[in-house]
Amino acid sequence: METAAVHVPVAIPTDLGGTGEGGDPKSFLLSSAATCYLLTLVGMLQMKKVPTNFLTLQSVASDPKKPDFTIDHAVDIELPEGAGDEAVSKVEAAIQAADQACLIGGILKKGGVAINVSGKVAVKAAA
Repeated sequence: METAAVHVPVAIPTDLGGTGEGGDPKSFLLSSAATCYLLTLVGMLQMKKVPTNFLTLQSVASDPKKPDFTIDHAVDIELPEGAGDEAVSKVEAAIQAADQACLIGGILKKGGVAINVSGKVAVKAAA
């Protein structure tokens, strides 16, 4: 698969008899949902002018062969030292709002995929 910004080989997973030497449909679906959610969240935080020290996202998809396919997004965000309760509240609200605003996630939900979002927000401790 090749786009202007991405070049990724595509392969059948080894558990399905393929080489596994490339991306597979589940990986592409998960990466699409995760990227959409992450960019939506970052955009919201920038619009709210909330500075962050770091933001990480771990996304996991369940086994697509089982009837209840789910995607879980877990966000970990650290705010700069001195960030107050208002900033923490803005981030917590954005974590949930990004789930609702993400286009790819919305399409997947219409198709019956459950998307779960959790987040941890911390303020950097004073040195």
